[in-house]
Amino acid sequence: MAGVLAGLEPEGVFKFFEEIASIPHGSYNVKAISDYLLKFAKDRGYQASQDEELNVLIKAPATKGLENAPTVILQGHMDMVCAKEVGFDFDFEKEGLRLKLDGDDISAEGTTLGGDDGIAVAYALAILDDKTIAHPALEVVITTQEEVGMEGAHAFDVSKLKGKYFINIDSEDEGILLTSCAGGINLDATYELQYEDLRGEDYVNYDINIHGLMGGHSGAEIHLGRANACVLMGQLLYVFVGAGVPFQLLSISGGEKNNAIPSFSNATIRIKESQLESIKIVLKDFVTRVAQEFAEREPNILVDLTKSEKKFDKAIYEYTKLSLVDAIAHVSDGVCRMSEDIDGLVETSSNLGVIVFDESEKFINLQFLLRSSVKSELDKLVSVIIFVLRKGVYNHVDDYSVDEGIKVMPFISTSNEYPGWAYKEDSKLRELVMDVYNKQYGKPMKAEGIHAGLECGIFADKADFDIVSLGPDILDIHTPRETLKVASTKRTYELLLEVLRRADELS
Repeated sequence: MAGVLAGLEPEGVFKFFEEIASIPHGSYNVKAISDYLLKFAKDRGYQASQDEELNVLIKAPATKGLENAPTVILQGHMDMVCAKEVGFDFDFEKEGLRLKLDGDDISAEGTTLGGDDGIAVAYALAILDDKTIAHPALEVVITTQEEVGMEGAHAFDVSKLKGKYFINIDSEDEGILLTSCAGGINLDATYELQYEDLRGEDYVNYDINIHGLMGGHSGAEIHLGRANACVLMGQLLYVFVGAGVPFQLLSISGGEKNNAIPSFSNATIRIKESQLESIKIVLKDFVTRVAQEFAEREPNILVDLTKSEKKFDKAIYEYTKLSLVDAIAHVSDGVCRMSEDIDGLVETSSNLGVIVFDESEKFINLQFLLRSSVKSELDKLVSVIIFVLRKGVYNHVDDYSVDEGIKVMPFISTSNEYPGWAYKEDSKLRELVMDVYNKQYGKPMKAEGIHAGLECGIFADKADFDIVSLGPDILDIHTPRETLKVASTKRTYELLLEVLRRADELS
């Protein structure tokens, strides 16, 4: 039976894209897709290997006439983000995607499409499967777990590669050639909860909800200056403290992922009923100020104060509350420094993406993702964040003993550091791709950096590759609205084929 994408051009690309979509391949569920790639290569007589992380490397000899051209590496990742519409009945572990075609748009019913980065895999397989395509010796590297920390790239042994020229196919904007990216590191601060008794009968619990914010990717959209709901909550509670409004903090949480600007946050506080009007006045002033500050960037921001139905039998210890609120309110947030080399590019940024409140395990966890394309600036930002978190404790030590301050000091850890990819002044591959694009489209290709992590950074850190990143238009990645553009896919494939055909110019 003909597939949903049958008849689309390039036929080979969409044939393999549909085959890939039929195999479950979310992060940490890649054994089947990895085995499929290995079998594909061996069935066609190519040298291929699969490592312990299930990364696949396929090597193909040059076609006639390009035997003396330099080897080119094609690279992408096989895993996808698994997200679905609320209430949609779908099992990513067992089911293939239900593709839909609507004119120029390819999507999946109720779920993410996996165009990020199934299109890289489909391009590579289509090239390897078509004996009429001219290309130099190829090394195809398909990695795993890119979407959850680029674990496959970290583990990949680059000593297996002969090539120097490296084309990453994990960009989602046709006509933009990525030439650098930021490095990053996760920073977690965990406060061990200590408790105190709830205040008297004349106190009432209220929920504060900050919501309606734009949110967004903490790399690609951090420059837009959107509000961070977690930081706003810290600032609001800090304003309460500064205004002398007595309250107990019962819970605080917000955000979903450390690489996303949080669009919501929640807190439950306990206040004296007689203080309600005073709190409403302080709250109104705060909301007015925030609305003015973010008038253009956050038109739908909302802050609600409602009587809480939640049940609590204790409150967070006052010293912990003060230390936590102080730190959240003053921590570096958003763009910290712009690039001095590339106009308009964010160099360094901070994002408090998640606040986790776990009453049963007795901790509050702050989860940051810090990014920079300059390693020394990233190290400096880590130090600044740690200083602010600890200073939040010391700012209130005069009211408590030093021993108590030690007890509420957060445990701070860093993890999953990945390197940035620096712009190369001299790049034969960049010049070739841009020349091909200019001839194909009749206009210049844009060369840009991105303030987000790419596997390119990890590979660039391992060896002196000449790297570029490109791809067709894919909209709304990581969401059920993800859409791959058919015409853009065809044009980008033709661009890639012409670059391979002219690979002898890289010598």
